[in-house]
Amino acid sequence: MSLSLIAANPFAVMRRAKEWKDSMGEGLSEVKAELDVLRDELTAAQARIAELEAQQGAKARMSTSHARDASAVADVKSLRGRLAAVKLLTGNYASVLFRLVGTKSRRLRLLPIRASTSLHFLQVRADLSPDLVGLAPSKSELRAWARDPAVEWKLGECISADLQSRRDGWTVDDFLAVRQLIASSTADNELVWRNLIASDQAIDGVKTWPFGFRPEHADPDVRRRRLMIAVGLALPKSLTALHQIEAAGQPATHNPPFGEEPIQDVLVPKGEPAAARRRSVLFVNPSYYNFHFLADSLRKRGWDAVSMAIIDPKSEYAQHFHGHDWNLFETDADKQQQVLRERFQEAAERFDMFHFAGVGTLSFFPYNYDTSRDHDRVPWDVLDLKRRGAKIAYSITGCHDLITQTGFEAWSPGMCPKCAWRDRPEICSNHRMSAWGWKVVQLADLICIETDPPLDFRDTAAVFREPLSFAIDPQFWRPELGQSVPVPELWREPKADGEILIYHSVGNYEMRTRQGVNVKGTGAVVAAIDRLKAEGHPVRLLFRKDVPSVDNRWMLAQADIIVDQLNYGRYGATAREGMMLGRPVVGRVNKVEARGLPAVRAIAECPIVDASEETIYEVLRRLVTDPGERSRIGAVSRAHAMRWWSKDVLAERYERVYDHLHEHGRPPATLE
Repeated sequence: MSLSLIAANPFAVMRRAKEWKDSMGEGLSEVKAELDVLRDELTAAQARIAELEAQQGAKARMSTSHARDASAVADVKSLRGRLAAVKLLTGNYASVLFRLVGTKSRRLRLLPIRASTSLHFLQVRADLSPDLVGLAPSKSELRAWARDPAVEWKLGECISADLQSRRDGWTVDDFLAVRQLIASSTADNELVWRNLIASDQAIDGVKTWPFGFRPEHADPDVRRRRLMIAVGLALPKSLTALHQIEAAGQPATHNPPFGEEPIQDVLVPKGEPAAARRRSVLFVNPSYYNFHFLADSLRKRGWDAVSMAIIDPKSEYAQHFHGHDWNLFETDADKQQQVLRERFQEAAERFDMFHFAGVGTLSFFPYNYDTSRDHDRVPWDVLDLKRRGAKIAYSITGCHDLITQTGFEAWSPGMCPKCAWRDRPEICSNHRMSAWGWKVVQLADLICIETDPPLDFRDTAAVFREPLSFAIDPQFWRPELGQSVPVPELWREPKADGEILIYHSVGNYEMRTRQGVNVKGTGAVVAAIDRLKAEGHPVRLLFRKDVPSVDNRWMLAQADIIVDQLNYGRYGATAREGMMLGRPVVGRVNKVEARGLPAVRAIAECPIVDASEETIYEVLRRLVTDPGERSRIGAVSRAHAMRWWSKDVLAERYERVYDHLHEHGRPPATLE
């Protein structure tokens, strides 16, 4: 400390001196107690070794036909190793401890990450969140690994941009001395443990997740990968070191986009850029046709917006879409990887936001998709994009996305028991959806729930509740279809004079139906129409399944009434398309939100005629007998769809959310 500083503030110097004296007094007391324990261990170890060696000598004098006691030999070797450590530390424990922590206050702590038989320690700053620390190994694990000669301890690099922190980095000798201290200690000495990061240090600060989900309660490999995600987000400069740990010994293709060449540091520009960049977004995975339409309208507003897919154009799956700006599918696996790596590098430099959709597919690369119930793949590409400063957005894809079965059932009683996926944990379960929810919440800056209930992992600061990304083309689904615009002969449905056609459909009907029951309430719809027929009403069911939406619009256009679903409580693509066509739509709409929150306007004003499986007959009967009401609801429905789901309207809303996100780091609570 300089003389000028002492002269300016002598009382501060005296206070710091007293604090140092008290601290060293406490530390030396702990050291003395530790030495007493170590000396007792030394005496006991020497006695036990002498006893075992005597037993071994007696066995050696016996007939050579008798096998030696392998356990006794192992005990001798173990105790001799323990004795060597105790002898080493009995003489210099205090001096080693003083050298480690008594000479200066370290700015860097050691963060342990175990992979196979190696235990890597990154040198990181001390101010890490409790949620991150909670994913680290525990003190008991570190103590066991310190004593296990099969576990190799490796000192990692300093993950800090601060020059002083780098100067205070660890030496290999000090690092190995810490292992010796931990291995030989029988009690926790805080002078030692304050230099390491262990999960025990975060007990009081770990976040509570829905329904008791604990990301740290997982097997070691899952916990390690979750820790890597958390560290990669909190300390972007650690990404290279983390990847080297996880990818060690694996082919380069297993952890894209890295592995074939070193990760290049991306410098953060200082000050204002010379010229403003265009707003830009890459929609990485198809969200049905929605992203394709939204990208088109964003480009009309001057954006650099692209929709992307990796879909075999010859597959049945491809029929569900309306096209993609980029389809990067290749039949050859090696060429596929090459194309994806090249396009990723282009995209990383070109786009400021990356928008994903689909459970388990939050990555540019299919190899990084999640396949396990723990959703623990490390998305290296997404971590790298965030390191570069890009924003990550995600749109939900159904009732099980970012929400648990328990949470959804509490809001919409009766639906889950009718779901064919309820008892298929590989698709939907509390654990699986909690694991996915935790991952998305870590990575996404914007989560679009598109008027769905804000429950469980959908209830965070990153969530935007109102319509934003489920874009509909009002020209493609215009009311004139089937009227002034004739239906193609292939899809033309014969219709008698005065006949009323009621449309209902279920995608993946066989997969989603169990013993005639499904979440859409198909059985109740059929029963209601049969009852109306029996009463003499001229009604007929148009039931379709697995028809591409490009063609299915002609079926919807010929319907007088469209029945969506009768259990969910919100609505999907069929209802949006039907409203855009100006047809009356029937479905279950629960306008009550969780925790007393007000419903968003798009739900509060929704013109869908509310019906459940119990009320569908009465609702259909009223509409069948009142053509004027059908016409009125159809007109209101078209106006509602234009107001909330038209692709040009959503493009304008998307732009406002994008600007708010880049300015404030989070989406706005509402655009109303």
